[in-house]
Amino acid sequence: MFSPIAMLPISLATEFQRINPGWVIQRETRRVSEWLNLILFGGDRNPNDYIPNWAIPEWLLRTIFWTFTVTLATWAGWQLYRLLAPYINELRLARTDYVVVGATAPEVGTPVEEWLRRSHAAQQQGNYREACRTLYMAALQKLSDADLIRQQSSRTDGEYLSLLSELPQPQPYEELVRVHELLCFGDRPITAETYQRCQRAFQEISA
Repeated sequence: MFSPIAMLPISLATEFQRINPGWVIQRETRRVSEWLNLILFGGDRNPNDYIPNWAIPEWLLRTIFWTFTVTLATWAGWQLYRLLAPYINELRLARTDYVVVGATAPEVGTPVEEWLRRSHAAQQQGNYREACRTLYMAALQKLSDADLIRQQSSRTDGEYLSLLSELPQPQPYEELVRVHELLCFGDRPITAETYQRCQRAFQEISA
């Protein structure tokens, strides 16, 4: 008859084997090997008897799910941004380039010389759009200084053209106004040639 004290080392050894990671891995590896052997070569035992009884923790499943969801949403958002970026940039540029007479109200009364200085600086930088716009503003200021047509922030280019038709030589002014209309509503690029046309028109005004 065995003493309980004598059985204690054996029980401890068995318990150690159950919690020893190496022993657990060895046991599960043997089970998988037996299961594969059964699948490949047949046998009387149920294959499910050899499948390790592994259970994935719920927190791990949630982590995998949210990681996949966030990654998918980020990728979809990036693709959408790449798709819409050209249209967003085009709209932003259109709003920046859209200039109306009313938007220049705070600049009404700026001396002609200052407009010409700004036009020359813009031309030196290759910004022909701004160079033409400032020549247009210089022409309007010149008309206002001569008491021919008073500047008003509410007036449109069409109204200016109608008033210019009453002047003795409206052609140079009309050239600048039409270029300004192109700046506001046209989609054609403003080139150095366009700026030279505006410059010649202003020189005719100043002659």
